[in-house]
Amino acid sequence: MAAILYFIAEINKDTETASVPILALALFGLILSVLGLEVMIALSLAYEHHKTDIIMIFYYWNKMELYRHPKRPVFFVRELRRFYEITIVLFAALSLYYGYEAWEPLELFHDHPLWLLMISAIIFIHIEGFYKLRWEQYFVESWRFTRILRNDTERRYEDWDKWFTGLDFRRKIIEDAESRKKEKKN
Repeated sequence: MAAILYFIAEINKDTETASVPILALALFGLILSVLGLEVMIALSLAYEHHKTDIIMIFYYWNKMELYRHPKRPVFFVRELRRFYEITIVLFAALSLYYGYEAWEPLELFHDHPLWLLMISAIIFIHIEGFYKLRWEQYFVESWRFTRILRNDTERRYEDWDKWFTGLDFRRKIIEDAESRKKEKKN
C-alpha cells in the first residue's frame, strides 16, 4: 500500500504525465485492499472455528477447565479490518479523483473534492454495514455457542449424536439454551 501511494506521489509530481497511470495504481490498490479484507475475514473465521473445535473437544472429554482464553487489550483482527476498510475508501477515492480522464462524468470528483469526501463516507458506511450485516452476527453466534458449552455444568449437551449433528448444531444448542433460560425466568 505504501509503495502504491509513493508511486502515485512520484507520478503526480510530473505535471505532464497523464493521470491514467495514477488511476491504474489506484485501482490496483483498491483491488488489493478488497482482497486483503476478504483474507482477513477468512483468517478470523478460521480462528473462530479453531477455538470452537477445541472447546467442543474439551466439552466431549469433560475437561472444560483446561481451556482458558485470556482477554486481550487490543483486538488485532478488528484493527486490521479497519485498516483495510480505510485503504478501500482511500483507493476508491483516488480512483474517482483520477478517473476523469478515463470517463468524463468523474470530472465532478476532480473539480469538487467535497463530493469526493461525501462519496468516501458513503463507501465506508457501506463496507462497515456489509461487515456487520454479513459477518458480525456469525461471530456473535460463535461466541454465544462457546460460552454456552463452557458454562454447561449440567452436561446437558453430552449426547453427541443428538446435539452435534447437522450443519446447524450451533444454532440448535443456542436456541435450546435460550428457551431454558426463559423457562427459568418464568
